Amino acid sequence: MDSNREGPKVIAVTGGKGGTGKTTIAVNLAFYFSQAGRKVLLADCDVDAPSVATVLGVEMENGEEVRQFLPIFDENKCIRCGECSRACRMHAILHVPDKTPVLFPELCLGCRACAIVCPTDAVLDGRKVVGWVYEAKAYGIDLLIGELKLNERESEAIIKKVKEKAMRLSEERGYDLIIIDTAPGAHCDVALSLKDSDFVLAVTEPTPFGMHDLDLILELANLLKLRHAIVVNRADLPGDHQLLKEICEKNSSRLIGEVPVDDKVVRSHIMSRPLLLDFPDSPATKAILDLAKEIEEELGL
Repeated sequence: MDSNREGPKVIAVTGGKGGTGKTTIAVNLAFYFSQAGRKVLLADCDVDAPSVATVLGVEMENGEEVRQFLPIFDENKCIRCGECSRACRMHAILHVPDKTPVLFPELCLGCRACAIVCPTDAVLDGRKVVGWVYEAKAYGIDLLIGELKLNERESEAIIKKVKEKAMRLSEERGYDLIIIDTAPGAHCDVALSLKDSDFVLAVTEPTPFGMHDLDLILELANLLKLRHAIVVNRADLPGDHQLLKEICEKNSSRLIGEVPVDDKVVRSHIMSRPLLLDFPDSPATKAILDLAKEIEEELGL
């Protein structure tokens, strides 16, 4: 994203694997910047398993429905040709000769291929709810939380809605900073969450799996041509520091923070409050404060 554009700076906090502590880092960075006088929006784009609300003790209520195309077949127009079934890559439409097509709604991704190929315009524009976007506030931080409906598969629609609403709210409220908490992994949903960020912070841990997946997420960030840096969480666990150095060099990244193992992190989660609020002198807090200052310098905040 153009660093000279107007509007908020966008930081994506991500991690190649789950459980590295990316949500802990995202929440406490958001709290730090908010306490420093900046207007902050924290957007949870881990829509399959959103955890920002849990970490901050927020109830998700009155969510805005996210709806997706679902075909409805007009029996009067349908000529039972089977074109819709053949076009459906998810096999959500069953063609039975001389019968109106049978739809399996749970398999439908809303791609509209059936409507496009229908020769008689017999596919009507129906809708189904695939998830919700919740808006909340906690500890001076504005929150947007996306949640995919149980048994639905197309999380892309929820992530797009979260990001669109984030930018719309920013125009209304004038955020200085938007922090995006992504899903773990290096798949399409993560790429969508990272897209158009000013800076990607990859959270890892010094384990073999952590190093392997860090390499993948940095490769993705490079493919998207995004600036990035690394923070190692639980940094005092045994690990291969030479391998971490090689991954940094390979991906033209740099290590800007190391957060130690600290039981106060667990206690803050139990309390559903930011670590920085209740444990200002803990080792992890001090490391996150140092990390925040590195980010300020990186983004010119």
